[in-house]
Amino acid sequence: MRKTQTTTPSSDETDAPKPRDRHGERSVPPPLAFDIHELPDSTLLTSHEVAAHGRWAVATVEKWRQQPDHRLRWHRLPGGFVRTTVGDLKRFLASGTPRKRPGPKPRAAPTEPPPRRADRARTKADEAASPEAAR
Repeated sequence: MRKTQTTTPSSDETDAPKPRDRHGERSVPPPLAFDIHELPDSTLLTSHEVAAHGRWAVATVEKWRQQPDHRLRWHRLPGGFVRTTVGDLKRFLASGTPRKRPGPKPRAAPTEPPPRRADRARTKADEAASPEAAR
């Protein structure tokens, strides 16, 4: 038998702040409040701002940043900050190359027709052509 006391939530306890999520916001952020086309190409953007502009999840943009061969370029700043420029984002969007999808590769077309099945249903044309139908 436990000697701990169970409490029921009162109105004061329901207003308590939630425990802090130390992983950060990973969902799709709301759209940007500014237009990137009005900014100079040298303006620095965070991964959150890039995700907001493209309407991608922040986790997706972070995965792109970890890929060394990704077309969106990132710059390391003093203090460990990582940013991209508006110009780099515009070039990435203008490249328009489709994303690579993992999965099975398409099969090549067969070089010969598939073998006929012995148990396939006979059509009326087959029955008329057979010698048994002439009897």
